[in-house]
Amino acid sequence: MAEMTIRRVGVLSLARIQGLLMLVIGLIIGVIYGLIHNALAGVVGGIKIDLEGTMPSAYVPPPPQPWSPSPQT
Repeated sequence: MAEMTIRRVGVLSLARIQGLLMLVIGLIIGVIYGLIHNALAGVVGGIKIDLEGTMPSAYVPPPPQPWSPSPQT
């Protein structure tokens, strides 16, 4: 059986290995964080916000005005 000795690894190869490693680690951490977040959200129940009637009257547009043509001179 032949033996192979790696004497040098290129910069791009290391960048690919690091990118793949970070992808796997990020995926694992994201899954764990998602599980913890969903478990805590189920226990706490979240925050209820009632948005009905909260718009101030200053933002209500005025009623439309009837259009009348300008007099021709």
